[in-house]
Amino acid sequence: MSGNTLLPESDFQLYAVNTRYPQQLTKQLGGQISATAQPGVYNLYWSSNPIRIIVTTEIAEQPHNAFWHLFSNRAERVRYGYRQCRLSDSKISTIVYQLLHYYIQENPSMSFTLEDFNREEIPKILASLSAEERLQGLAAEERIKGLSKEELQKLQQTLAVLLTSPDNHSGEH
Repeated sequence: MSGNTLLPESDFQLYAVNTRYPQQLTKQLGGQISATAQPGVYNLYWSSNPIRIIVTTEIAEQPHNAFWHLFSNRAERVRYGYRQCRLSDSKISTIVYQLLHYYIQENPSMSFTLEDFNREEIPKILASLSAEERLQGLAAEERIKGLSKEELQKLQQTLAVLLTSPDNHSGEH
C-alpha cells in the first residue's frame, strides 16, 4: 500500500479504556452498552460503529491483555501488565516507560517503585537501541568517560592510526 492511500473507515475501531465500569454512562444510554464474550470488554453503541470499552479492573490477567493492564488503577495489575508486555519497538517501549514513570510518580503508594522499574526496564530499552542511537547527543568527552587507562591508551593508538591513514578524508568515516 502506498503512503498516499488511506485505509477505509471500516478498518478502524474506537476504544475507551476505563478503570471502572461506566455506570453513569450506562444509566444515560439505557441498554446501549452490551457485554462481549470477554470479561471486562463491552460495546457502546453510540454511532454506526460501536465503541469498544475495556474495563481494566475486570479484564482477565492474560498475556494478550497485558498492555491494557498498564492503564489500570490497581498497582498489582500495572505490575502484571509491565511484566507480561513484550515491547520490541523502542519507540513504543519508550512511550510505555514514560507512562509508567508518570504513573509511579503520581501514585506514591504503589509498591512497585521507579527504582524497580528503572532496574528492570532501562536495560531492555538500551538493548533495543543501536550504538548510534545510544550515543546520540553525547559529546566526545562524555562518550569516553568511564574508560579505563588501558582502554584510553588503546583508543589513543587507534586514533593515531586513523589520523595518519591515507584513507582518512578530513575525519569522514
